[in-house]
Amino acid sequence: MTRNLSVISKIEKSKHSTPQNTLQTAVKPSFVVFKVKDKYFGKESAIVTGIFNTPYTISADEEYMILDDTQAKCNAYLFNKNILERYMMRFDSYAEASKEKEKISKIRNTTNSQTPKTMTKEEQEQAIKELKSITPQEWEEAKRLQAEYEIWENEQKRNNNYN
Repeated sequence: MTRNLSVISKIEKSKHSTPQNTLQTAVKPSFVVFKVKDKYFGKESAIVTGIFNTPYTISADEEYMILDDTQAKCNAYLFNKNILERYMMRFDSYAEASKEKEKISKIRNTTNSQTPKTMTKEEQEQAIKELKSITPQEWEEAKRLQAEYEIWENEQKRNNNYN
């Protein structure tokens, strides 16, 4: 009888300890979105960070710390923009996070179809017009920002904050 109680006791303990351990080690794929307005041209857009893991549960303080840290790291992309809104999005799976990131970034998802989608003639003409309208100064600025972004991205990868 005591042996049965001992076994039951161990089973009860394992029932209670497993969810807590799972919850403590569980993570949620997340990313930060900055809704911005260009200071010079007045164009509104969204800047989306890479997907990174956050603890399954976080406090409001932790969320704001992540937002502030991410904003500081993205400063090179935000310096000539007014931040209208910033928020973190958290998901149960990486696929969900990536799909939402595609929607926000207006990226076409071609993983669900057999043949890749191509741009329509109108989209190609619009892309060419937009490319032609960039000034040499804007081109140099874009190259500089890209280099800064790559440095930031590599730093995130080294710190395991970026997937």
